[in-house]
Amino acid sequence: MPFGIGRKPLRGEQSPRVEIALMFSDSKPYNLSRSHFAIERGHNALMLRDVGSQLGTVVNGLRIGIDEPMNAVPLHIGENEIIAGAADSPFRFVLEITS
Repeated sequence: MPFGIGRKPLRGEQSPRVEIALMFSDSKPYNLSRSHFAIERGHNALMLRDVGSQLGTVVNGLRIGIDEPMNAVPLHIGENEIIAGAADSPFRFVLEITS
């Protein structure tokens, strides 16, 4: 932990500042930033943090990111819906947390 998710860097781009455990290819206009979001350990729960992406992240219907009031939210037990990027982004995930 943290478990970072982001876009695979293109030739000539710098690597992300944080370690990315899961990388996806994306094409312009990008939905994923090279370093988009990370799953982290919080005090009482796992957290999902937008780590400075350009378009933000939606977690269970709540948009987080650098241009939003929050950049991290706790994940709840059960299924958590994650959308990385714009509302019509193809990068949609379901993360299931078990107790």
